[in-house]
Amino acid sequence: MTCAVLPTHPVAPTGLFSQQEMQLKRKEASSFNEIGNLPFQMQQAVQKRIRLEPMPRLGQQIFGANQALTGPCGYPQLSQQSAGPDIGQAFYLLSDCEQDYLKEQLAKETKSQPNHLYLHHTQQEVDAHKRLVLVDWLIEVVDEFVLSQESLYLAISLLDRFLSMQAVPRCQLQLLGVTCLWVASKYEEVLPPALQDFVEITDNSYEAADLIRMESLLLRQLHYELAVPTPLHFLHQLLSHAQAEEFGGASPRGPCQPANPEQARLQHLAEYLLELALLTPETLRYRPSVVAASALQLACNLLAHCAAPCSRAACGKLCRAISAEAAVGLEGCMAELQSMLRWAGSAQQAPCVRDKYSDARRSCVALMGTFAAAW
Repeated sequence: MTCAVLPTHPVAPTGLFSQQEMQLKRKEASSFNEIGNLPFQMQQAVQKRIRLEPMPRLGQQIFGANQALTGPCGYPQLSQQSAGPDIGQAFYLLSDCEQDYLKEQLAKETKSQPNHLYLHHTQQEVDAHKRLVLVDWLIEVVDEFVLSQESLYLAISLLDRFLSMQAVPRCQLQLLGVTCLWVASKYEEVLPPALQDFVEITDNSYEAADLIRMESLLLRQLHYELAVPTPLHFLHQLLSHAQAEEFGGASPRGPCQPANPEQARLQHLAEYLLELALLTPETLRYRPSVVAASALQLACNLLAHCAAPCSRAACGKLCRAISAEAAVGLEGCMAELQSMLRWAGSAQQAPCVRDKYSDARRSCVALMGTFAAAW
């Protein structure tokens, strides 16, 4: 058995170059490798012969030589005509492709939005309190399994979309909730928990076969449409763009990575308000983008005494753009979030989300005593 010897130089496809041309190119390549050992005049001659040309930048390859990358983050020049005037002016750091993606997400959110009146029209045994208890328990399970926030929001989206389509008995509500989280974790997580872990988290109230049957029913009812925009998705877009704008067009810490304690406190408070919005079905009447913008605007208002003015100005401009795009004000949703914040702070039995955001890793925003001045 003979082993093939790999060539030390690139081999061109047959018929592309003649043998003489290949020998000439190899000779030129060998000459190029020895340029540093040649006199200066010979170096210039060899470089002119080989015609060394710089590789065009990615933006020049895609958008042409007349549209070179000029943005501070390496984005191509913006075209304000591809997006609406409000979105295009507010999210000016986004490329044309990213603006189109944002517009597509804004259009898609209305198609996947559940009916906010399903507790009155569709469900007979499920009410707002039972839903609150289930969602609060799911938040605790996500924290127990150390899952991402994306899994939580996707699970709640699947839950509300299914409940708006089909009535569920009270005894099957927890089964539906844990199944939604199981499906969401398989969609979002790199290493999702095993099926048996979800069975055990319900104190073995259900069997693995029950979760499999509910998963099949859930996916068929939703027509296997799992990729839907959530409020967390829009909140992270708002935060990352506001952070990039604050740092002159390029965030040194990456998207959704606060660069200082003030930014961390603002992000954690907005995320706390957004998770409180998950507990009430009243926020389902608003688009996910509007809920995210309302949470961020309310967080800026509550932290007006300690947040940087540039951060609040950037966030406010983006929130107004989202409000204009949805053609709805943020006052109604902000009022609902304020009432949920009051309830979470004064409830005798604290919800899990309040304990979650009382941790120092989340800036202890649930324990801040500065909310009363903003009411």
